[in-house]
Amino acid sequence: MSYRFTLIELVNRYGSNVQKQALKKNGTVPTRSFNSIIKSAREEWENVDVTGRGTKRIITCGGKRIIKAKREDKRSNNGQGQLAGEFDLCSLVIDYLIKKNNKINPMSATKWILELDVVDAKLSNAMYITRGHHLGNLQKQFSDAIEDYDKDDKDFEMLEEFIQTYLRHTKSSLVSVFNKLSKVKDIIHIKEIFFGGGATLTVCIGS
Repeated sequence: MSYRFTLIELVNRYGSNVQKQALKKNGTVPTRSFNSIIKSAREEWENVDVTGRGTKRIITCGGKRIIKAKREDKRSNNGQGQLAGEFDLCSLVIDYLIKKNNKINPMSATKWILELDVVDAKLSNAMYITRGHHLGNLQKQFSDAIEDYDKDDKDFEMLEEFIQTYLRHTKSSLVSVFNKLSKVKDIIHIKEIFFGGGATLTVCIGS
C-alpha cells in the first residue's frame, strides 16, 4: 500500500500548527520544517520518497507501519559545530536560487547577504554612505547618558569595529553554509579570486 502526498497534503497531515500557518502564509515551508515533517511521516510509513522541488514536491509513502515507529534522531553532538541560524540560512539560499530560476550573477559575500536580506542595507551603508549620520546619533546618546561627555574620534572607531565584526561574522557564516550545501551536492559553489584580493561567489542548484 502506498500513498502520494502533495506538499500541502503532507503539511496538513503531519505538520504542526506553526508549520501549517507558515505554509498558508508563504505557500511553502522552510527546509528545516520540511525535514521535520518528513521525520513525522516516517513514523507512520516505512518508505518516504520525495520528488520535485519547492511547492511541486510529491512525497510518496509506502509500507504503512502497524505500530508507529519511534522518531529518528541522528543528533550526536547536541548542535556542536553548527552555526547559529544555519538552517535558516540554508533555507534562504535554496529559496533564493529557486525564485531566481538558478540565474545568478557572481556576487561578493557582502552582496550575497544583502540579496538574501540577512543584513539590512542600512547597516552596510553605515560603514560608508551614512556613517556620519550614525556617528552623530551615537554621540548624542553618549551625551544624554554621560555627564560632561566630549566627542572623540574613537567613537567612530568603536562603531566601525562593531559593524565590521558583525558583517565579517555574518559573511563567514554564509560562506560556511555554501560550503556545507556544496559538500552534500545541494548546490554548486564556485569562488573566484580577482586582482587585488577580492572575491566573488557563484552559487547555483546542484545537479
